Parts: sequence; structure tokens; C-alpha cells
Amino acid sequence: MKSRSTHNIYLCASLTMLLLVTFFLLRIFFYLQYREIFANASFTEVVFSFFVGLRFDIASVMICCGLFFLFLLLPFSFSSHTVFKKIILSFVFVISILAVLLSLGDIVYYQFVKRRMSYEIFSIVSNTPEIASMIVRGFTLQIFFAILFLIMFSFTFRKAVAMYLQEKKNERGKIWFNVASFFVMCFVVVIGIRGGLQLKPLRESYAFQNDNVALGHLSLNPVFTIARTVYKGNVPTKFFDNKTVAIENVRALVNDEELFPENNYPLMRKRKLSSGNEKQYNVVIFMMESWGAKNIGILGSTYNATPNFDSIAQKGILLTNFFAAGQRTIQGMQAVIGSLPTFSYSYIIGSPMEQNSFRCLGNILKEKGYQTLFVHGAREGSMGFDAFAQIAGFDRTIAKADYDATQVHDDGTWGIFDEYIFARANDEFQKMQQPFCSVVFSLTSHSPYSLPSKSFEYFSDTISHDKYLNALRYSDDALGKFFTEAHKQKYFDNTIFIIVADHVEGFGEKTMYERFHIPCVIYAPKIISPQIISEVHSQIDIVPTILQLLNVQTEHSSFGKSVFQKKSSFAFVSEGEMFGWIQDSLFLIAEQEKNIGLYNFKTDANMQRNILSFHPSEVGILRKNLLTFLQVGTDALVENRIYKK
Repeated sequence: MKSRSTHNIYLCASLTMLLLVTFFLLRIFFYLQYREIFANASFTEVVFSFFVGLRFDIASVMICCGLFFLFLLLPFSFSSHTVFKKIILSFVFVISILAVLLSLGDIVYYQFVKRRMSYEIFSIVSNTPEIASMIVRGFTLQIFFAILFLIMFSFTFRKAVAMYLQEKKNERGKIWFNVASFFVMCFVVVIGIRGGLQLKPLRESYAFQNDNVALGHLSLNPVFTIARTVYKGNVPTKFFDNKTVAIENVRALVNDEELFPENNYPLMRKRKLSSGNEKQYNVVIFMMESWGAKNIGILGSTYNATPNFDSIAQKGILLTNFFAAGQRTIQGMQAVIGSLPTFSYSYIIGSPMEQNSFRCLGNILKEKGYQTLFVHGAREGSMGFDAFAQIAGFDRTIAKADYDATQVHDDGTWGIFDEYIFARANDEFQKMQQPFCSVVFSLTSHSPYSLPSKSFEYFSDTISHDKYLNALRYSDDALGKFFTEAHKQKYFDNTIFIIVADHVEGFGEKTMYERFHIPCVIYAPKIISPQIISEVHSQIDIVPTILQLLNVQTEHSSFGKSVFQKKSSFAFVSEGEMFGWIQDSLFLIAEQEKNIGLYNFKTDANMQRNILSFHPSEVGILRKNLLTFLQVGTDALVENRIYKK
């Protein structure tokens, strides 16, 4: 006589197979959508990546459905009742639909950050209206296919479970078989989630079998990466064995002949006063939404998308090898005005870490008598701007509600068009008492790339990514209009302007170098002379650079160092659990457990020649720098040891 468990075993197997096939199809969609980044991979490598991906798919199925499979195989009579099965299958269906939705959304999301979705899923909630509007306006065709795919999945799900819903009252079988089936399923679920019988559970690093990072992303499943984020939380990992050695190494990396007065606060240091007095220059930082270096004319782009920026760069200090700290606006924000990197999945804006003690640009300059202002055109609370601006020492914030709706135009998604944001900033600067410090954040060059009128459609649709390029050109035009007016104002000659991107947009960047390389210019024609700085720097270097320009004697807890220091500089970039350490001309790509690739980005910007095995001594130094920076920074953030008030 058959056991009642037999039908439920078949049911679990049927659902598992359905989800595995679904994930397989989604991986094919992913591959086809981004086939250009796999152009250098052989057919064998792609097939192997799909095979590796099966392991992550099995784990994802068990994460979604494993608990419900156990309910179906409970060794009790009610587990074969139709009503009980329908309740359990309802939960399975809802969770499966959510998993498919996340995977479909991840295919679109990948173009912006070039990695699988993880911790962002939690911060996106705060910007639901803007995200929804962007998707509806910019991804209509994708929405149609997503709905069609969901309908097909729902239909197949219903067909797959229909035959197993009937109650089998006369097929009880032996109790020992029912109990054994339950415990076997327990074993299957646990082994499936942990990815096998190996010593350590499955993790993202297992997807990266060679130096082609894109193939690792092809293997990963966003359900798995999100679940790992939930499981890990913000618990730090000990990357380097000796804490004292790690702190000494990091202090040596960032030290510009400064004093470290607090042993328990490893990055807290006191800047010495150089010859002369402190300067009372105004400081204005323009953060340009999604400006990638590859699209900037003066940095080598063949498009004429940024003529105003290019002109300004020729009259200022242009940093040609400048890098973003992360791939999202909130990561760029905390790096630029707080000199705070992003470590793995730990970011500050919108997290409990906002309660920590920080020493940001606004905090420092307020103590020196500066008025502080943060200007943007999004709705109040969008992306956590307003809350973090207050933490960072900016007393006043101008948001969307503060503009006269009859005098400005809204892009319909994110907020006010850039020209009105920049014009409002200029008006405010004229009224503010000097010295002042302000951050001005642009919005327009963000998907869906709306424009105030068709007159700004400089690039035709025959050009790849014309919508983005037109939005970029418009933002550059708004920047040019600002400086045309600012030149006429009294505050201009006494102001240091810094123009820097928040992150790269995500169109066509094939390498990690391109995904983090951004423009940065320091412009103050009456204060500093034009020059080009080709040494490696990043967003976390902006605060210490400003402090040196102002010759401020103060305590700060910057993770970077001034761009004017001649000692070896570095950049640290975070791509989920993938990290980049850039020093001199070398770009190390690594995870906590292993190195993935080493490239000379100055001679091999396309990262086609992995020289990891040819430079063992350099790799050892770079990896030590990377791991100690991770350890010291993560510990300081989690333990609230950035700054002691």
C-alpha cells in the first residue's frame, strides 16, 4: 500500500522542478539581455556558469519552499487533507511569485550596478513612488513581458499541483515510511540551502570560478543573494588576524603627517595647521547624478555630451583617475560629505548606523563659523538625503516642496529639473552670509531621463543610449548656466567648487574599472591654478582635500587623504561582496576569501589581461591593504568608533 507521503513527495518534486526550470529560463533571459558583456567568454565557460548556477537555484528553491515542503511531509494524517495542502500551496505560490518578480526586476536592475540585487531591496522601499514611476515610464516593454511570464508561470503552477490536491484517505502506508520521508526531506532542505556537504555553506564567492566577474554574476541567483543579506545582517567578519597590525597599516595608508589621539578610534586624527592662517573660502559641492567617466568628453568620450564641464575642467584641477565608493546615490553621498566608504552590505544612510557619531564636512565647518545648506529637488525624505544632511552638519535643506511650483518644472519621477535646482542654489548663495558650505544634488540624468522639452534632444535615437546622453547633456547645460550666473556674483571669487558624480550610470560598463571611474573637478579660478592629477583618488578623499585647501586645524575621521599629498594614494570600491583596491597603476579585484584578478588599469583599462600570477609580492601588499581597510572600517562602524565627541 502506498504511503500518504508518496503523493506529497511527488508534489514537492514537481514544484522543485518547476522553480528550477523557471530560474533556468530567467538566467537565459539575463544572458541574452547582457550578452555583450559575455562576448569574450567561450561557449564552454558560459555553459559551466549555467551549471554552477544550478547550485544557487537549488538553494533558492529550498530557501523559498523548504519549510513548506516539511509541512507537507509531516507524518500526520492531516498532511494529506486537501484543505491543508491548499493552504500550504497558497503560501508556496505567493512566495514563488515574489521570487520570480525579484528575479525579473534584477534583470533590469543589473544594468545600473552590474551585480545581482542584495541589500538595496530594503532601501528601495523608501522610494517606492519614484521607482514605480521610473519603471512604468522607462520599461514598458519589459513590464509587458514580465506580466506575460508571470501569467505563464501561474498557469503552469496550477497545472503542476492539480493532480496532487486530492485527499488520499485509503493510502496511509506505514508510519515508519512517513517519518523517514519527513527526516529525509529535512536533510534535503538543509543540504540544499547550504549548497552541499562541503565544510562551509554556499556563498557568493563560489560563483566566481575564474577572473571573468560577469560569468560569476551569471551563475548567481538574486533570491539567494538577498536571502544571504538578510541572514548576515551587519555582523562584521574578522578579515585580518592581528587587530593592532590592521590599525597600524590603515593609519599608514591615510596618514598625512597627522596625530592619532585616540587608540580606540582608529581613524580619528588631528590635522596640523600649515604655514599661514585658516582660510575662509566658501565650499560648494555639485553632486552630478549618474555621471560616468566614460561619457565625459575631457576624459576621452567621443560624444559631445559635457561641453560645459569640459571647459570648467580645463580651468580647474581635473582628477583623471577618480573613483566612486559604491554604485548608489546614498553610498556616494556618505563618501563625499562624510568620507565614509561602503563596506560589503553595510551602508549608513537609512540604517541603524545613522545613530553613530560622525565627523562630516558640515559638522567641521559649522564649528568654523560656516553657514551650511543642502539643496536638491526631490521630495522631502527621498533617499534619506534630509536625515543624513542633518547628521552631517547641514542646518538647512531645500527640497521639492520648497520650490514655487508655478516657476519650476517637475520631471514626473524624481523631482525638479536640474536648471531650477542650480538656479535656486545660486539665489541662496547670494543671500547667505560668507563663509558658507553647500551641497547641491542633481537629479535629471537619472532613469527614465526625462527632459523639460524636445529642444534638449541633442542625440538622435540612432545612437546607443541616446536618452541617457540627452539627459547628461541637459544636466551639463544646467551646470553651464549656473556658472554663467555665478561668475557675476560677489561670492564667486571666494568659493571653491567641486563637481563630482555620485556613481556611474550603468550603461555598457564592461569592467569594474568602468563601473567606478567617475569625473571630479576642483574649480576655483581665483584661488587655485589649473592642473591635472593622475594619481588614484576617490570620493572619500574630498573631505580631507577641502580641509587642506582651507588650512583648517581640526579633528576629523576621514577614511581618505587629500589629493594634494604626494604619498602613494589609493581607492577602495565596493560591489556587494566584491571589492576593488586600486593603488598606483594596479587594480586588485578580490573577495574576503580569495583574489580574483589583478590588472594594470592604465595600460589595460578593458581588463583583458589578468596579471595576478605574475606579481605575487605586489598582490600580497594590495590584499593586506584591502583586508585591513575592511576590518578596521567595518569594526569602527559597527562598534560606533568613528568619532569621539
